[in-house]
Amino acid sequence: MAQTMSVFFILLSAMVIQASSRPVDIVSTNLNKGTNDKITYDKEGSSFSSTWMIKTRVLGQNTGGVYENYMCEVYPKVCHLKGSVGKDCCNNKCVDVKSDNMNCSKCGDKCEEGNICCNGKCIDINTDKHHCGGCNNKCTHGVRCNYGMCGYAA
Repeated sequence: MAQTMSVFFILLSAMVIQASSRPVDIVSTNLNKGTNDKITYDKEGSSFSSTWMIKTRVLGQNTGGVYENYMCEVYPKVCHLKGSVGKDCCNNKCVDVKSDNMNCSKCGDKCEEGNICCNGKCIDINTDKHHCGGCNNKCTHGVRCNYGMCGYAA
């Protein structure tokens, strides 16, 4: 039994090492021409590695977008790929300027504490009747938004 487990562990380790040494292939859509471009990024030619991709697949340690380690200033198409956090590149990270509190409407525009970014505008969701408690949560006509709740009796 112990010998079987040892062989299994060695085979699994060999598979992970083999997979991490291969370049990462990404197929993206060229929005202007409607064609597919195949972009190959190898470990030596970039600041990220396919080892990161293997780690997230095998160990499930993905902490953000699938392509979060790609440098969008160097590889601008990476923000348009499926799985990206957003289509905008701010400070070398893919973001969505319509919902990112640190880059609301444009790169570097931070929402004040207590506000969140809704459709590219910093909103106080504690009092805004069109975004009460969250983006696009409208209170009915004549009902006020208090403490992020429609019709809260203060």
